Amino acid sequence: LDFCNQVVRPKYFLFPFEVLFKMSHDTKLEDKLEGDDNFRAWKYRIGLIVEENELESYVKEDIPIREDEEAKVLHKNNLVKAKRIIANSIKYHLIPHVSSLKTPKEMFDSLTKLFEGKNINRKMTLRNQLKNVKIQNEETMQSYFTRVSRIKEQLEAIEEDLENGEIVMTTLNGPRRSWD
Repeated sequence: LDFCNQVVRPKYFLFPFEVLFKMSHDTKLEDKLEGDDNFRAWKYRIGLIVEENELESYVKEDIPIREDEEAKVLHKNNLVKAKRIIANSIKYHLIPHVSSLKTPKEMFDSLTKLFEGKNINRKMTLRNQLKNVKIQNEETMQSYFTRVSRIKEQLEAIEEDLENGEIVMTTLNGPRRSWD
């Protein structure tokens, strides 16, 4: 990193390998977006990473390209950095969903639409999962509670109304009778 400190650069500029270093430091393989089970956590983490790299505006809005040459270069570099952060934070099976998209905002919106969809099919699937969740053989109670909580969070993310009694009943009906 001595090389980085000797080169004259804008205050907030990061060399590409510095972004990768930060990403690899912050997004472990198990933290990568895999699907709807970990979307909310991924969305929160990716928001922090782009904010830390001062790229949140590239994910939240389409940034127009300015006229002067220096601004164009900075814009292109920031676009690429933000896209790489998103691409490096998702598992391989999700790459086809974002690979043809031109901006980090389009990538983020595509993944959000995929996993935060508010359609009736998604609601029905999650409600059915909640209704049928049972503790698995050799599963700890903590792991079981985490699964129930994850389904609850997914329903809340799509603004589905849940009553506390429904969650309590589901949670209490999940363990095998040997727990009684």
